[in-house]
Amino acid sequence: MRKNPLLIFLSSQSVLCLGFCCLVIYVLKDHGFNHEYRASYGASSAAFYVEVAQADGFPFVLELTGNSELEKLVHLYDLPRKPRSGDKLLLSDDSTASFSRMSGKKSLSLGVPIGINSAGIDDLDELPGIGPKLAEKIIEYRNLNSSFNSIDELYKIAGIGRKKLEIIRSLISLD
Repeated sequence: MRKNPLLIFLSSQSVLCLGFCCLVIYVLKDHGFNHEYRASYGASSAAFYVEVAQADGFPFVLELTGNSELEKLVHLYDLPRKPRSGDKLLLSDDSTASFSRMSGKKSLSLGVPIGINSAGIDDLDELPGIGPKLAEKIIEYRNLNSSFNSIDELYKIAGIGRKKLEIIRSLISLD
């Protein structure tokens, strides 16, 4: 009796097959839908997200939905300021806290805009239509001009036109 080659492949390469299926789902989820729709409806406007990274633990993301939850977080970790959506809270062993920003990938998946005044190349590269070269140009422009005062300033960067800016407009902020 002859065995089906597809079944042989699936049984012998199950991890590879699972990885491929996950990749297909990721691509369809991230690139198969309108990014403007995801940014508008992907996250609640009342909620915001803070990533907490402890020195000896696994980082986790908190969804904060009200001022009372924010105040509890500030008091729990004795924070110097209130966190903003997209902040990464770094907790050291000596109980001191410092702030950074979440990665671009995490920010976009949570519906938090990427701040063009603080994002690095890898974060900007996560935006649709922005590759590493264009991300470098954005950072170069930002460094020469101290910061962006308006999202429309991106028009001044070669490679960003009206269409591209309209695609990413809802995914970025001036932070």
